[in-house]
Amino acid sequence: MMPPNFSIYHLVLPMLKHGLIALLILFMLEPAYASNKANRNSNYLGPNVEIFANDITQLKLPVKILKGSQIRQDNGITIEFSDMGEITLQSIKSLDFGFPEMDMRDFPLHVMGLKKIKENNEYANIIDSAMKDSSITYHPIKTAQFKTRTGNGYLTIGLKGSFIYLTDVQHPELLTKIHIENMKEADISNIIIKGLL
Repeated sequence: MMPPNFSIYHLVLPMLKHGLIALLILFMLEPAYASNKANRNSNYLGPNVEIFANDITQLKLPVKILKGSQIRQDNGITIEFSDMGEITLQSIKSLDFGFPEMDMRDFPLHVMGLKKIKENNEYANIIDSAMKDSSITYHPIKTAQFKTRTGNGYLTIGLKGSFIYLTDVQHPELLTKIHIENMKEADISNIIIKGLL
C-alpha cells in the first residue's frame, strides 16, 4: 500500500533531476571533447577556407598558407601561393570531348595507363593524345591513388609539375583536374590532398 501523500511525481522527480544533470554535464563536455578529438585527427587543418570548384570538388586550405596568395578565375580557379607554387582547379565534362555518354570516372585510369582501352576509336585517340600531353607536360615519375569523401583521387608527380584527377561516384559525367606547378611533393600531400579528404 502506498503512503497517503505519495504520487508518481515522487518517483519521477529524482530521476529527472539526475537525468538533467547528466545532460547538462554532457553538453558542457561535448565541445571540449570535439575540439580534443579534432586536434588528434590527422586531417585536421586548423582554420581553413573551403573552395568549391564544382559539384564534386571541395578543397579546404589552411588560412595561414593563403597569406599573400593571389586567386584568379580563368579556365578554372587558380591559386598562386606566395611561397609554394600554384594550383589550378579545372572542371572537365564528358561533353567537352563530344562524348556525353563517356564515363569520366575511367578517364584518369586510362590517361595514367592503369586501365587499357580495348577499342580503337575516337575515344582511344583522345586518351592517346592526353597520355602524350601528360608525358610531355609533366614528365611523370610517380603515381598514387587515394579515396575522397565522394570518390577517388589520382595523383601524378612529375619532374615538370604534377596533377590530380578527382572523380565522384555520383557524377560519371564530370571530373576535376588540379594542375600543380612548383610545389614540393610533401606540400602536395600535406596541404592539397589533405584538403581534399
